[in-house]
Amino acid sequence: MAVSPPESDAGYRLWEMVSPADYKRPSGPDQHLVRRKWAALRRLLRRREEEPQSPVKAEADLRA
Repeated sequence: MAVSPPESDAGYRLWEMVSPADYKRPSGPDQHLVRRKWAALRRLLRRREEEPQSPVKAEADLRA
């Protein structure tokens, strides 16, 4: 017996109780999406590495 809230206008159910025999495991993440996110992370990290490392105070000021 499936118990679910009333369907919305789009016909999408938010949740539904199913028996263990009818359960289907959700599909994994799309490979294309994973590749895009990995590339974005690499670009973000690469940008940080390329930024010049300048000291906050000059070395001469610190020695004084």
